Amino acid sequence: MPMDMATDAQLLERLLRGDTRSLGEIYVRYRVPLFRFCLRMVRDTARAEDAVHDTFVKLARQHTGILRPESLKPWLFRVARNEIYMVTRRAAPMPLAEAEEVLDPSTPHDILERAERDTVVHLMLEALRPEYREVLMLREFEEMHYAEIAMITGSTESAVKSRLFKARQALAGLMAGLQKERIR
Repeated sequence: MPMDMATDAQLLERLLRGDTRSLGEIYVRYRVPLFRFCLRMVRDTARAEDAVHDTFVKLARQHTGILRPESLKPWLFRVARNEIYMVTRRAAPMPLAEAEEVLDPSTPHDILERAERDTVVHLMLEALRPEYREVLMLREFEEMHYAEIAMITGSTESAVKSRLFKARQALAGLMAGLQKERIR
């Protein structure tokens, strides 16, 4: 079976047997989703990149500690989450520095509306407590299952569902408040 068709469990098993090529395949498979998650958490490209880098360094050094090969994805996100929390404790939040496309077919009005909407969404997400923001992002942006999120956060599925419910309620409240402000 070609490397790109291997399951996470197969890649981890190969890595445990000393096949370092599987580490590269895991990196290719998960660097972008991990970076997106980290960037949404810290809103700083450099710090998100550092967290992803540190996550893969830990994978290279500590992969023998992954007890169940099928838990590779949650293990990676849990390590990235812990790296983010360490980065967040060490530094104050910095502005989001995402690269823009060179050419955008949108009109200036479209670009302005999208930028305003994105800013509002980011501000609303920032208003959430970190434990609510992370479950919301893992579920909605990374499309993870409750069981995976529970493994990443070290909690139960019911706790994840509860946090997700509260996060959605809080966002709905913020949106309703914004809508009332616009009507006035």
